[in-house]
Amino acid sequence: LPDGFEIELVAAEPDIHKPLSINFDARGRLYISDTVEYPFPPKGPGRDSLKRLTDTDGDGRYDEVETYVDRLSMPTGVTPVPGGVILFSIPTIRSCLDTDGDDRVDTRKELYAEFGMVDTHGMNNGFTRWLDGWIYACHGFRNTSTVSGSDGQEITMDSGNGYRFRADGSHIEYIWHGQVNPYGISFDSLGNIFTADCHSKPAYCLLRGAYYPSFAKSHDGLGFGPVLIEHTHGSTAISGVVHYSADQFPAAYRNTLFIGNCVTGRVNFDTLETTGSSLRGVEQPDFITCDDPWFRPVELKLGPDGCLYVADFYNCIIGHYEVPLTHPRR
Repeated sequence: LPDGFEIELVAAEPDIHKPLSINFDARGRLYISDTVEYPFPPKGPGRDSLKRLTDTDGDGRYDEVETYVDRLSMPTGVTPVPGGVILFSIPTIRSCLDTDGDDRVDTRKELYAEFGMVDTHGMNNGFTRWLDGWIYACHGFRNTSTVSGSDGQEITMDSGNGYRFRADGSHIEYIWHGQVNPYGISFDSLGNIFTADCHSKPAYCLLRGAYYPSFAKSHDGLGFGPVLIEHTHGSTAISGVVHYSADQFPAAYRNTLFIGNCVTGRVNFDTLETTGSSLRGVEQPDFITCDDPWFRPVELKLGPDGCLYVADFYNCIIGHYEVPLTHPRR
């Protein structure tokens, strides 16, 4: 880490398995979706789960870990909502709610279905509930999904796309088109949307309705949306992004981007410059490096305390295409 920073352990095995996504509720409780199944498609009831971590004594450390939702399959997206959570578990987005007030999930309901499952490393993710009441999300590589809300309005997403949906299951719609395999969403204080992406550029600031580069996909005739970052951070697999909008870190780290790089085992860092009406990312020295080659930062989140939270998948093999799925070191 840079001088002046410190890193602390929040949770680890055996309390959690390999983490996929992290998020916070209004009480500061941390939700971690974890997996034992990845990367294999589920056969029968899911074995993955959503853990909830609570600081019960107010000392700033999580001392209670509970399984909040069980029987899930690769829950790559989760966001708390009043009364529970909304999450993705192959092949649906569903709500898991507490209806009797005991702070335990007792009702599960499918909201949007069914999402494609050609490739399990391109599942729905980045669930972020924003100030406008919508939940924003990313759709991943190689999968094709045709879904609709209860209003019957249908969208079809192929590989990388961005969308938003209503928490009651009533409506789902496009936000942007393209990208290869986006993973993770972050907003700045002005409402700009940032995602991380792999096999294109590490991160984008996305315009509503715009098209962005992907494999063999064209734009809508107006050209692709503006590029935020021209460099690659030395990797083809990027996952997790945080726009740092808090005041916990020194001034030089505010209005910047932190990006998870699960192949090189680093958390990359970019400052942001304004260029006309667009932003431009400027590469800086990596924020976190590690001498353990199993360090796999797959998701980042800005916590309510102003700290940067990192989900470390911690696995020998992280890629899908470089090594066969049957390789024993998975």
